[in-house]
Amino acid sequence: MTLVIDRIEEGTAVCEREDGTFIRMPAPDGAREGDLLVRTADGWRVDQAETRRRREMAVRKSRGIKGRRR
Repeated sequence: MTLVIDRIEEGTAVCEREDGTFIRMPAPDGAREGDLLVRTADGWRVDQAETRRRREMAVRKSRGIKGRRR
């Protein structure tokens, strides 16, 4: 199971599940909006590699949209 942090409110992460529903949980140390969280034996942690991959993909898509004309 993975979660994506939608926003952080006063130390509480509002996370979106894979099925589109949301849950609230304590924000892991150093977590930011948009980070992908994965479940480990010790709890939740930020998956740095997957978060970076998804952010880079979003930037590429954004650049493609900005270059289009209506």
